[in-house]
Amino acid sequence: MTLEPNVWQWRDPAGVIYPWYTKPCLDWMQTRVQPGMKVFEYGTGSSTVWYASRGCVVTAVDDNATWVADVKAEIGENPNADVIMETDADAYVKTIGDGPYDIVVIDGSHRTACLSPSLAALRDGGWLIIDNMEYYREPGHLAALDHSVAHHFPQCDHPYWTTAIFEWATAVYELSVIGMTSSREGKV
Repeated sequence: MTLEPNVWQWRDPAGVIYPWYTKPCLDWMQTRVQPGMKVFEYGTGSSTVWYASRGCVVTAVDDNATWVADVKAEIGENPNADVIMETDADAYVKTIGDGPYDIVVIDGSHRTACLSPSLAALRDGGWLIIDNMEYYREPGHLAALDHSVAHHFPQCDHPYWTTAIFEWATAVYELSVIGMTSSREGKV
């Protein structure tokens, strides 16, 4: 099976399916995502293929064997992409390592547990992208990032779908207020 767009997805001019983020977010990202950017994704899919096709260096982890197989088939031998299958929740969250990454995407399993390691692995000025923001609000974690939203992109004609991009520097303050910590020196 190969990846195919659904009613909420579009193809870029080269025919590659855009990430399954909201259209306003994709419009914003179109000129900002550059070759050589380092990307880590919790959850894999068309976004993994799209980032790699744009020359980004992508590492993605997923706990769904079908998604992993489909993405690996779509990517083929692209040296810019490493897709990892991991079903153990602890190992899944820790797959990110120390970074630094230009972009970290949370769009898979264990979202709340992925937040602190994501911020610790972002470079200064990096982006944290959280898709389906409204489904994953837990007191003291994702909701705490509301005040640090750099860009908030709801999808027109879809009342429950928002992609949000947070910038590292602004997210640090909010996390320090609620007592979360980062393992990176000098942060939080």
